Amino acid sequence: MWGSQYLATNLLLIVGIGAMLLAMNWKLALFVFLPAPVVMVLSAGFWNRIRRYMHRSFHRWSRLNTVLNESLTGLRAVKAFAQELRHIADFRARSRELAMSGTGVERVWSVLFSGLSLIIMLGTLLVSYIGGR
Repeated sequence: MWGSQYLATNLLLIVGIGAMLLAMNWKLALFVFLPAPVVMVLSAGFWNRIRRYMHRSFHRWSRLNTVLNESLTGLRAVKAFAQELRHIADFRARSRELAMSGTGVERVWSVLFSGLSLIIMLGTLLVSYIGGR
């Protein structure tokens, strides 16, 4: 519910800016609006893809916390049955999985966000070039 006021404010802002652009120079306004559909489609794909990677990373965080919680709550049993090495190996494996997942998330984020920023900047460059002529 709290986000609806921001949505309404931003929609009104976009409509107002669009109207002013069209009133000032409709040809230039068309070039401003030209990259918008591309950015919207790529943004939706970007967030869907990054969401999958983040979900995988959060799941691995959960698995690591589960191993750690089980080891700490059952510390006496682990020591009594001399299972320290098995628990250490399990923790290292889960920690390695989490590190690889985090690296994957950062790699995807950097590539996709950079590409999206490039498209936005190319749109800005196009508008500046055409508007300055």
